[in-house]
Amino acid sequence: MSTTSRPRATDTNPDATTLPISVVDPAQRRELLDHPSHSHIVQFYEADGQLIGAVSQYLLAGLDAGEPLVIIATAEHRAAFSAALAARGFDVDVLSRAGRLTMLDARETLSLFMVGDTPDAALFDASVGGVLARVQASFGSRSIRAYGEMVDILWRDGNPDAALRVEGLWNELGRRRSFSLFCAYVMGNFYRVDGVGGIEAVCAAHSHVLQDDLDIDALREHARALQKEIEERKHLEAALRSALQERSVAQAQLEALQRIGKALHSELDLEKIVQRVTDEATAICHAEFGAFFYNVVEPEGERYTLYTLAGVPRERFARFPMPRNTAVFGPTFRGEGVVRLDDVTKDPRYGKNAPYYGMPEGHLPVCSYLAAPVVARSGEVLGGLFFGHSKPGVFDKADENGVIGIAAHAAIAIENARAYEEQRRARIAADEARVAAEQARERTERLQRITVELSRALGAEELSRIVIAETSALAGVEAGSVVLLDEAGTAIESFVIDAGVSEPVAVQARAMDLGTRAPIFDAIRTGALVWVVGADEIDRRYPELASLRAAAGAQTWGALPIMFEGRPLGAVGFSGSTARVLSDEDRAFLLALGRQCGQAVERARLHDATLAARAEAEQANRAKDDFLAMLGHELRNPLSPILTAVHLMRIRGETSTLREQSVIERQVNHLIHLVDELLDISRITRGKVELERKPHKLSTIVSKAVEVVTPLVDERRHQLTISLPDEELWLDVDDVRICQVLTNLLTNAARYTERGGQLALCAAREDSCVVIRVKDNGVGMPPELLPRVFDLFVQGYRTSDRSQGGLGVGLALVRNLVVMHGGSVGVASAGPGKGSELTVRLPIIVPNRAVAATGDGERSIREGVSVTSRRILVVDDNVDAATLLADLLRTVGHDVRVAHDGAVALDIQARFHPEIGILDIGLPRMDGYELATIMRERAARTIRLMAVTGYGQEQDRARAERAGFDAHFVKPVALAKLLTEIELRSGGEELPANST
Repeated sequence: MSTTSRPRATDTNPDATTLPISVVDPAQRRELLDHPSHSHIVQFYEADGQLIGAVSQYLLAGLDAGEPLVIIATAEHRAAFSAALAARGFDVDVLSRAGRLTMLDARETLSLFMVGDTPDAALFDASVGGVLARVQASFGSRSIRAYGEMVDILWRDGNPDAALRVEGLWNELGRRRSFSLFCAYVMGNFYRVDGVGGIEAVCAAHSHVLQDDLDIDALREHARALQKEIEERKHLEAALRSALQERSVAQAQLEALQRIGKALHSELDLEKIVQRVTDEATAICHAEFGAFFYNVVEPEGERYTLYTLAGVPRERFARFPMPRNTAVFGPTFRGEGVVRLDDVTKDPRYGKNAPYYGMPEGHLPVCSYLAAPVVARSGEVLGGLFFGHSKPGVFDKADENGVIGIAAHAAIAIENARAYEEQRRARIAADEARVAAEQARERTERLQRITVELSRALGAEELSRIVIAETSALAGVEAGSVVLLDEAGTAIESFVIDAGVSEPVAVQARAMDLGTRAPIFDAIRTGALVWVVGADEIDRRYPELASLRAAAGAQTWGALPIMFEGRPLGAVGFSGSTARVLSDEDRAFLLALGRQCGQAVERARLHDATLAARAEAEQANRAKDDFLAMLGHELRNPLSPILTAVHLMRIRGETSTLREQSVIERQVNHLIHLVDELLDISRITRGKVELERKPHKLSTIVSKAVEVVTPLVDERRHQLTISLPDEELWLDVDDVRICQVLTNLLTNAARYTERGGQLALCAAREDSCVVIRVKDNGVGMPPELLPRVFDLFVQGYRTSDRSQGGLGVGLALVRNLVVMHGGSVGVASAGPGKGSELTVRLPIIVPNRAVAATGDGERSIREGVSVTSRRILVVDDNVDAATLLADLLRTVGHDVRVAHDGAVALDIQARFHPEIGILDIGLPRMDGYELATIMRERAARTIRLMAVTGYGQEQDRARAERAGFDAHFVKPVALAKLLTEIELRSGGEELPANST
């Protein structure tokens, strides 16, 4: 093969504008590869073996010549080149460590300087040029022998423009660096219609082309033939291009928008963003000039600030005022949409505003007009994009759509830039704050340490000593004192002087009062820091204290007010033997310390006051509990013999006083109910009530409540209607407490309804709850009472005779018990005289989870009891109660003895050997607990002990159990209940020890 010579670039400065030399002859090829002389060589190849051989020869010749190698290739090719070098005896690792061989991955290197699909010249110089610079720095003037596949990769990826751009960057780098470069391209990439243009461009970028056995000229001829065929097809494709033109424009706009969006969203410099938007939008819509105006409202009216221009120098606008809220400009800045005009001068809105009535002289020749608002996501109009052209009808719908897209990108980018700027400013402010905080850190730490010390002080004396020690050290003086005012701030509460002060000076200082003109009292009066330096100045300001100053040898006198919420609590006095001048920072720090001392003083006072108040409240609470317990005991004690007397009268068959017996029993039961309510609400509010929750039928609980209130309903001749759901509903409740709730509601309804009135209890299921409504047609409630009706001690309208009775705790008890069961209560009334409706809502449990409550319910106290005669000892210091209870027990067949104190009871026990002991707790000299313990020790398990007492709180029951009682009854106890307990206990059937 012959060598075809063409004008060639110089070896030292290859220039892509000259034609390359095609090297075909093998000898010339070998000479070129052995001595490239700064050439830029390209090889077109079809098989890897062809490439590996040529490149290996090129690299080995470089090593023989002592030239450093830089290889930028794929992993497979790097491995092949390493093997070729090793085969010739070169150790690749040794060469790499010595810097003679640098191998880089082609794709990784591309990523260092590609911005999107485009190579960046600066990044190329920094990455590739940087590598060459480092290698050259190690080998002096020796030329570098480089091989690169980055352009081949770009061509393979379908980005020929980028490949040619990289070739150009290599050429530009070759003007500054001494190196030869071997490039390679896979020939298969050029077997396309446009291959001729690609080959020509690649060849033109190099100084030498290695043809080998490939007939490039033949390929060129083939490509030219194809080109001719293309020309023949052009007229056939014209129609297709026309049809696709609109789509192409849209695609171009879309690509431009994507490019712009990508660029804008990565840019945070506001000025660059707006300029980029203006430039790109001007290009997309083919405008001669474009501008972006910010939407700015100035005091004199709406004016729009020019920010960027495209297609014309900014100076063209220098002598013109900013546009105003005219009919043409206004819609854009109001965000009303795009304005597109083929000829703005012919629009009816044009030329209507003074003073120009159109465009001023020298203005840009705008005929075609296009404007779009830039609107933030919040709806704020940030500004407007404006485009013009000197010819009419330039802008079309596609341009309008393109500008709308750019405006959307611009809005997001401007908002992002603003947010970034705000964050940047915030960071700057934070940095400045950190610097200031660091400068104050030492003082703050000292202040915190002092604060901790102050918080540990337990009294004024200790607090004052800490203040003196710490503040004197900070102020740089030797001695100090503290004056604290009383709570009113009108007198000295304490005056503490540093122990180091001489006694004569201390005595003279303590003789001063609040009216004395001295630094410490001046600070209290003014609330300001007082600081006087120098003996002469001190004597001038405080002449009457000259002898005191002289005795102390003071050269500095000062005082710091102890402040809290703007009022002085006292002051700290300072005395120093040297002149100590305070800086502004010292003054500020001391004042802060004074405020901390004030908080410490106030905190100590509040702490003392809180402890005193708490102790007082606890004492009052204990007194209240003791009072309630005593009240219950004292009220129940007289009720027991009264109720027992009624039972005796009935048992003896006394019928002449039946009406009186009923009245007595009803009133006693009413008083018992009041006492129970009062004690219950006390226990609930203190959290002393524990619920014994079990599954119970709603119908059973309602029946018990109705049974309890039936005597009252019958006595008042009310008509009571009960309505329950057809299905059986189950509640997980303490049935005694819920029965108490319903009883209270029904009792209230009966009491507050005139005789012969209507009462109703209606229960219905609503979702997962049962709603129980108790309704009456009684006195009703005024609207102002409804929000408070469930509060403690709240009652409605009462007659002067208080015929309805009650303490105002029943409904409060209802609410507390219902809430404890996870329910709620409510009330409604149409007003006075229109009745009331109280509602209880409780959660239900599903039938398949319900478990029947143990037994069929408690044994009815009305049930008759089969009595077996027992030996019973009754002990009660209330003679009436003991006598009547004994008579009652004897009436049913028991053998009973009575004692009124512990000593007599023990004597009777020794002789009588009772099976049952019924003991009162509040006995004289020896209480029931002590008596029960002794009786239990003497009789072991042969005696059953029952407490019948007026004390009914939980701690009373617990104490009775610990003392050995088998049962605990609260006075007055029903006869049937007491007899039942006697039979159960004595008959061998065991019940819980605290059963009542």
